[in-house]
Amino acid sequence: MRRPKSLNVFDIITSSPSLDLSGLFQEPSEQMRFTSSAPVSKIIFKLEEVAGHVSFTARTKEYQVSIEETRNENQGVLLISAKIFELTPELVMVKVCKKAGDTTQYRQFCNNELKPGLRGLVDGLPEDNAECMASISG
Repeated sequence: MRRPKSLNVFDIITSSPSLDLSGLFQEPSEQMRFTSSAPVSKIIFKLEEVAGHVSFTARTKEYQVSIEETRNENQGVLLISAKIFELTPELVMVKVCKKAGDTTQYRQFCNNELKPGLRGLVDGLPEDNAECMASISG
C-alpha cells in the first residue's frame, strides 16, 4: 500500500486557522483536524465503521474516505470527506470536511458518532461539549 500524501512545513503552517486564506478563493466550509499515531488502515477502518453504525455509505479511495447520507429528503445529501496526510512516518493528520448538506446534521454526526467512535485512536479531538469543527475556513 502506498503512503499517504506528505505535508511540508508550508502545508502545516497554512492549515493554521489564523493563517487560512482559502476563504478568499473558495466557499467557506466546516472542518476539523486531528492527529493520530495509529496505523492508517486502522483509522480508515474506524471511519468506515462509524459511517456504517448510522447506516451511512462510506467509500474509500487511497487515503480518503467519503461518507454520505442520502436518506434525509428534507435536508438533501450530507457528504463528508476525511483525508489522511502523513506528517511523519509515525504521525498522520486527518482532515474531516463537510462537502455538502445541512450544517446541523454534520455537527450532530461529528459530535454524536465520529468523535466518540474515534476517541482513543486520535489526538486533538475537540472536547465532548465543544463544537465539532476545530476551525472554520472563511
